[in-house]
Amino acid sequence: MITLRFAGFENLIVFDERYINVLEISEKELFKKITYIVNKYSKNIEEGNEIVLLENDNRLEISKNILVVNDFYNIDINSNKIIKSLYKEIEIQYNYEHGEENLLINLENIFRNLHETLSFYDFELEYKREIKISELLKCIGLKFNEYYYDNPLDNLICLFDLVSLFKLYKVIALINVKSFFSDEEIIEIYKSALHRDIKLLLIDYSDESELLEYESKLYIDTDFDEFVLKK
Repeated sequence: MITLRFAGFENLIVFDERYINVLEISEKELFKKITYIVNKYSKNIEEGNEIVLLENDNRLEISKNILVVNDFYNIDINSNKIIKSLYKEIEIQYNYEHGEENLLINLENIFRNLHETLSFYDFELEYKREIKISELLKCIGLKFNEYYYDNPLDNLICLFDLVSLFKLYKVIALINVKSFFSDEEIIEIYKSALHRDIKLLLIDYSDESELLEYESKLYIDTDFDEFVLKK
C-alpha cells in the first residue's frame, strides 16, 4: 500500500486501486505552499519531512517516485528517464529476436571501413569494437515524434502508458488539471489511470467539494478544516 503524508494534515492520502486521489484546497496560500513543496521535492532540490511517501511503511525518495505534471501542453515524453527505459526495452527485445551477435555481424563492414580510414592518420588511436543496441539508438537519436504527440489529453494518456510499461514512478501528481480539462475528459483520464494501475494524485485550487466518479477526495476549506469524501 502506498500512502502520502503532508506535514500538518490530519489525514493521510491512501492510494487505492478503486479510486483516484484528489487533494482539493480552497485556501490559496496553502495551495501555493503545497504545490511549491511537491515541485521542490520532485526535482530533488530538497527533501525533508514536509511530505513523506511510504510503501508498506518503507519511506520512498520522492524525486525518484513522484512525477509532477503542471504543463499539459508540454508533457515531456522524451525525458531522460523515459528514453533510457525505452532503449533498454528495445535492446532486450532486439537481442531476444535476433541475438546479441547479430548487431556485431552487421557492423563488421563499418568497423573494417573505419579501420582503413583511421590508418591514414599517423596517430595511435583506439576505439570500441563492440556496440550495444541502446548505444546505437542513442547515436541515431531515437525518440518520440513531438509533432505527432501534440494533443494534451492524448499525451497524458501516452505518459500513463509509458509509466505503466516501464514502471517509472509510484505516483503521478497533476497540478490544477481540473481547470484545464472538462469533466468528461477528467473522467477519461481517471479511467485510463485506473486501467493502467497508475497511482494518480490531483492537486487543485478550488472551492468546489463536489465529487466526480471514481474520486476519493481530501477537501480543505478556507478555515483549514479537512473533509474526506468518496464517490
